[in-house]
Amino acid sequence: MLCAASLPALSVKQSPWRIVSTGIVALVLGACSGGQSANAPAVESAAASWPADITVAAALYQDQRVPEGFYQEVVPDDGFYSTRHIRNTDLAPTAGRPAVHEYELSSDDFSEVLGWSQQVTDQENAARQLVDTRETALFHELHRVDPAAPEFTRRHRVYKASVIDRSLADGDQLARLTKPGFSADDVRQVVEYLWTFSFDNNYGTAIVASSTTQTADQVQHVLLQAELKVTASGPCDLVELYERHYRADRLSGELSHDKQLVRAFSVEREAGNIRLCQ
Repeated sequence: MLCAASLPALSVKQSPWRIVSTGIVALVLGACSGGQSANAPAVESAAASWPADITVAAALYQDQRVPEGFYQEVVPDDGFYSTRHIRNTDLAPTAGRPAVHEYELSSDDFSEVLGWSQQVTDQENAARQLVDTRETALFHELHRVDPAAPEFTRRHRVYKASVIDRSLADGDQLARLTKPGFSADDVRQVVEYLWTFSFDNNYGTAIVASSTTQTADQVQHVLLQAELKVTASGPCDLVELYERHYRADRLSGELSHDKQLVRAFSVEREAGNIRLCQ
């Protein structure tokens, strides 16, 4: 049985990035009412509330990945741009690179950042010249262009060591925030930036809300993430709703993360119309 609904207006924007990832998950069906599944695990209540199921489904099918106000990459429209966060393993010889813990580098010394960028360029045997530099509150950025192909710009980025350290990033441990007295907004900026450059930022995934709460001991940021699982059999696809909890410890600066399934519902798209299945 289908629960039909008209397509609502959306208040979300599309991210410009395309990153491909795949995964296999269990199928859990929910009701059209959008209520909690009886078998769904108990989770902490997010500060933000979920939009209507039909709104979430529309965002997924239309590839509208993030809500208004979420971090957005600024990409000029005068050519082609790629972005690379320089890692510790990038500085090792290409042949026989050791199997070591890999992480993105941080530095507050621009001359060191420049040296790393040049080293990466040299190891690629590329004739890419440095044409521009810039910095934000979070990172240093260097632009390199090959004169033979000036329409392509490679952007090398290195985090600022006074803001974030990713050398211990592993699994649920994402980073250590090094900025003294970091604020809730600092945590939000880091979380949204890291999500933007994750494999989750791909077709079939949408962040529908991003919110921050804080206590004396920690700052918690919650992303409400929906994931579309297209089914090969039957008319209905599955939408899973997750809460991603990011916790920044005020004393240690450690930024940890966990992802919890809230519930799921099924949905169908036919001839441009989206309907919830029951």
